[in-house]
Amino acid sequence: DPNLMREYAANIARTFGDKILYYSVENEPNIGAFNQGQDPEAFKRQYIAGREGILQAYPGAKVVAGELANV
Repeated sequence: DPNLMREYAANIARTFGDKILYYSVENEPNIGAFNQGQDPEAFKRQYIAGREGILQAYPGAKVVAGELANV
């Protein structure tokens, strides 16, 4: 649910603010049973929602897309 992702990401950014150099939304989404078969459009919606939440809570944040594993 993108709304839950937005809320969760905002809470993290409010809590940690500038203590985090770069915020990452979904680490290595291309591996593991949790993400198996994930639709790229669903990932995009989750990433955008997470990024929005982070930037709403901490506008100065640097947000990167989930890093992909070399698998």
